[in-house]
This record gives sequence, structure tokens and C-alpha cells, in this order.
Amino acid sequence: MIVSNGAGSIAVPDVKKLSFEDASAILKQNGFEVSKAEDYSDEIEEGKVISTTPDSSANAKKGDTITVTVSKGTPPPTEFSMPNYIGQDQDPVVAELKNKYQCTVTINEEYSSTYEKGKVVGLSPSPGETVKIGAGVYVAVSKGPEQTTTVYTINQYVKVPDSDSVIGASYRLEDANHAVVIGDTAVTEFTMGEDGSRRFKISASNITTSTGLLYITWTLSDGSVQDNKDYPLSVDFKAVG
Repeated sequence: MIVSNGAGSIAVPDVKKLSFEDASAILKQNGFEVSKAEDYSDEIEEGKVISTTPDSSANAKKGDTITVTVSKGTPPPTEFSMPNYIGQDQDPVVAELKNKYQCTVTINEEYSSTYEKGKVVGLSPSPGETVKIGAGVYVAVSKGPEQTTTVYTINQYVKVPDSDSVIGASYRLEDANHAVVIGDTAVTEFTMGEDGSRRFKISASNITTSTGLLYITWTLSDGSVQDNKDYPLSVDFKAVG
């Protein structure tokens, strides 16, 4: 039905809460052109008409364009409560923060003896805090437990065999993995110990195994040599700290 109010104008039909298609059909039956706009609404369900411009309390001429504003549903949230992501895998957590909450995510890695590598161990803002959509978020991710390396040293004397014929020596020290700790080193002088024995000192640091092997070649006064290459001495290193 077309309602006329004279002077070539008619009342704009009330099409609120109708679908856009139904509203458009009614308006066109009344001689109006129709354009569509969209907006959020807490009251009108998605796809239904919120209002018209001019609205139904006004008159308009046939041929005028009526703008029909259609609901896009409830407005999207402007903030959210930070979920408790602690202990969860990094990738899906970051994806949700970026895609669902449009957050800018900064990853910080730290050691953790509680959570395995790749698990979330901390959040800023903290779980339960109110966060604005699109805010910056810091996610702490486990690197796994901190790997500690024990370092060893050696600082001890080696006794010379009970023989006056020994006039010199050379030695090489290796760790348990046969890595050279001290390369071939000549000893031309011995010191005297408290017990009256001759000896020489070996010193080294930053050793990565707790034991090693000491290879010694003794030089005799007649020019011959004796070595223990087939049966090197086993030595214990001292842990630092």
C-alpha cells in the first residue's frame, strides 16, 4: 500500500527488522530507490534492517533514494580476558593471539626446567588480565632446561721413576675423548718433592671431561728412551666450582 501525504511526497514505509530483500521490495513498490548500508547492532539480529534514512516518520518523494541500514550483528569486542596459555605449544598460541585478537606478539625465549622446549612459560599481560584487541603481547617460550657444562682443571706433580739414569722427559695430556689438553711438552728440569723424589708439574684448565690420559716419554742418560704409549697413565681432573 502506498500512503501519500500530498505535494508529491509519501510516507516512508516502516521496514525495521525486515530482511534487506523484503525491505527493498516494499520501498521499491512505493516508488523509492534503495541503497544499502551496514552497521553493528546490539538489538537487531544480523541481516535485518536497523533503520532507514529518511526514517519511517518522514516523507519522501517518489524516486528519492532511501538508505537502508542492515545489521552486521553485535559489535565485535574491544577487549578480551587473556587466556591461560601456560604449558601450551607456542605456534597455536601465537596464531590465536594474532588471528582472533589481532595482537602484536613478541616472543622471548628463556630456560625452563619445568616446561619442555617450545612451550609457553609466561605471558604479559598475565592470564586473566583484560587486554585491548590489537594490543601488544609478550609471550615467553621455553628453551628447555639450561645446559650446564662442568669444567675441570689439573694441577699436580708427576714423580720421576726411581732411577738416576732419567735425565729428561716429555709428555702429552689428552682428555677422555682423546682431545689434546697439553700437546707434546719437553721437561728438562725436575724439582725435588718433600719425600726426596724428583718430579715435574702439569697444569691445565678448561678441560671438559673428568678423566684423561697422560703419555710420558722418559729420556735416559745413555740416550735411550722409555715410554708408556701402550699403557698411558689415567688421571683425574678436578671440577671447577
